[in-house]
Amino acid sequence: MTSETVGKMPKIVFTDRGYRGAQKDLDETMHHVPEAPKSNATELDKEEARKNFGRRSAIEPVISHVKSDFRLARNFLKGTIGDTINLLLSAAAFNLQKWCNNLPQEQAE
Repeated sequence: MTSETVGKMPKIVFTDRGYRGAQKDLDETMHHVPEAPKSNATELDKEEARKNFGRRSAIEPVISHVKSDFRLARNFLKGTIGDTINLLLSAAAFNLQKWCNNLPQEQAE
């Protein structure tokens, strides 16, 4: 992730167990990987970790749906700008479909 694409870098990132990158990037972003709680962890610490990693797991089905239904699985556009355009168009299509599904349906007489 670069700050040119995102705008500003997050301070904390919650990843999955398959993450194999550095735990701390050059830009001071901390990566947290889910693991079993330590024996001295309080209930508050456990609940906060559950909440943070649960929020991440709620997003994964949406990402999978966008990849399969809105052609985000493969990018045919070139470079960083192409990546950004492809992502924005896919997200716009996803949000437009959600918006259209919530419109009241006209009743046929």
